[in-house]
Amino acid sequence: MRHSRLFALLCALFATVLAGCNGGGVNLTTSNGAAASSSTSSMNLNAEEPVVEIRSVASAQPGGRRYVLNISGQTTTGSAYSHSNFVIKGGGLQGISQPPYGLQQFTYPYMALMAGNIGANCIRTYGAALSQQTPEQQKSDFSAALTWAATATSNGTPMYVAIGLTMLPSTQLDYTNTNAGSPLLTQRAGIQSLVDEAIALDNSRQLLWVIGNELAQSPHESVRTAVYNEIDVIAQYIKNKGSTLPCMTAVPAVSVAELKLIAASCTHLDVLGVNDYYGHFGTTAGGGFLNGLNSVMSTSHGAADGWQKPYIVSEFGSYDVPAVGSMPTAALPSPPPFTPAGVYGLEACSTQIAQDYLSNYQSYIQPFTSGGGTCLGSFAYVWENPVFSNNFAYFFEIFVTSHSETPSYNPPGKLRLQAVDSLISAWGGTSPGTLYPQIASADGDPQGIQCTFKGTQATPFPTAIASGSSQTASITASYASQLTFYWYLVDDTTNHYNPQGYAGTTSTAIGTATTSGPLSAQKSTLTFTAPTTPGNYQLRVVITNEPAPPDHFGQNTAATAAILFVVQ
Repeated sequence: MRHSRLFALLCALFATVLAGCNGGGVNLTTSNGAAASSSTSSMNLNAEEPVVEIRSVASAQPGGRRYVLNISGQTTTGSAYSHSNFVIKGGGLQGISQPPYGLQQFTYPYMALMAGNIGANCIRTYGAALSQQTPEQQKSDFSAALTWAATATSNGTPMYVAIGLTMLPSTQLDYTNTNAGSPLLTQRAGIQSLVDEAIALDNSRQLLWVIGNELAQSPHESVRTAVYNEIDVIAQYIKNKGSTLPCMTAVPAVSVAELKLIAASCTHLDVLGVNDYYGHFGTTAGGGFLNGLNSVMSTSHGAADGWQKPYIVSEFGSYDVPAVGSMPTAALPSPPPFTPAGVYGLEACSTQIAQDYLSNYQSYIQPFTSGGGTCLGSFAYVWENPVFSNNFAYFFEIFVTSHSETPSYNPPGKLRLQAVDSLISAWGGTSPGTLYPQIASADGDPQGIQCTFKGTQATPFPTAIASGSSQTASITASYASQLTFYWYLVDDTTNHYNPQGYAGTTSTAIGTATTSGPLSAQKSTLTFTAPTTPGNYQLRVVITNEPAPPDHFGQNTAATAAILFVVQ
């Protein structure tokens, strides 16, 4: 079968487009079907790969082009398939760097849900640092993802995998040192070995290569240029090894100037991934970056030295860590590198976040896909239980740890939040049908919890309370039957309430209650003793329909809310 598929792929190669690279073995197909470039770096094709075509079509968009994505190939049983105008509707899976590494997560409830008829068609894996996993171990992770995707496909969902190659950021590796034996060249050799291991797999469900994630973390242009040059080296290596799949890297929110730098340095990349979010309680008050992303990309497309290829929103969600200058700020001590000083993000409750996921997708992603612009699709972050946290939930709320689980590095995640159904709605899929608890904002605060000692939009860094003092908080939610409320105290002192520093914080259960009041206004009130150790803390509540039986995906539904408070 391999030889017959190789012949088919060679024939299809003349119609294949991997958008717009001039020097990297990429063909460009124009709107009339003519090949604008037919150079290839290698004819040693990986025969299992699908044929991925990114077609440039004339448009009134700035720069005069838009893009459509077409995929064709054969299933493992030899049946031909073809997806025209394919829009990536994916979920991001973080790297799992503890034994048995990423293998176990494909048996978890959230992956069973992803394989259902919910409209998703791709997952993004991040891999792990080579210091945490050998290339052979990561090969096993990749193989598990590709095998899972093939199974999901057999269940009626076209499912693909964007394979992530994890590289150290510029804060941990000197990308300007290209001397023999340097840490950079050691990493390069390891990544090339990992590429070799990945190409040796059955790649019939692979859609993309993702070369690093937010690597250029430096204010110095020379350092960022060196990072982008190294990304390009890996992309060229992938193409020289015979893979015809698009190569992408993921960067944080970008400016037109940065896109110019990326375009000049990354000639072998076919797609640019942009991790972009919307802050300040999502659509409640505006702000963030996602709302301006397409305008920035269009401006760059219209410039002769700009990014002339498509982009993917490689991470999106309702991100309540604010942008400096446009969001609530507070003076927190000792932020880690590249976390801007004076930034504190208030966390909207999961009911509000669910609305934000849907409106952000519908407003800032969907209009620019499917031939409407230069965006090929998106990955929602993060499609799994919180992975870097000993907390029961955190800012990117899609799934939550159940009270019956121990918060740890990627527990199975038995509770589903309403953002899941928002994504299903955005993707045009079928909901599992179970309702979600609805948190009421009784005091007009999107956080949901009512108390006198919390941070708010008006007072983002709250007045400290006395250690050991008695405090009271409450929350109200509606549901068709009685709910259970689980309250947790989270010690954020060590990490200064840095949302990127989830590891190391701890959750302590401090109260469990069923509610008073009618089902349409179930109120839970908690009285607790403030910690005796001064510092920053989080009060979190997880509201669930448990002990109702889980659905056929092995999950119950839930809602969650949290506030920051300070002990003097």
